Amino acid sequence: MKTAILLINSAGNGTGAASIAQNDNSTSTTTYQDFTAQTFTCCVNANDTGYLTPTDGCPVAFVIDDAKTEVRLLDSSENRAELLTCKKQ
Repeated sequence: MKTAILLINSAGNGTGAASIAQNDNSTSTTTYQDFTAQTFTCCVNANDTGYLTPTDGCPVAFVIDDAKTEVRLLDSSENRAELLTCKKQ
């Protein structure tokens, strides 16, 4: 099982910074990676969809819910689909 915590701070101008910590129990040993800093660019369309692109990774599609309280991310890197729900803090 893989889990992660992602903290995103958007600058409001199409750029931002994030920190991510990950834990992977899918092999015989547990691998924990402490928080590491990431930067990204993003594009938000008028219909509240868009892409978040880390400087060292693949674009991640997202949609903002109607109440503007959740962002749903769809990561399809490495031919695996992951759906994440992020809550506004």
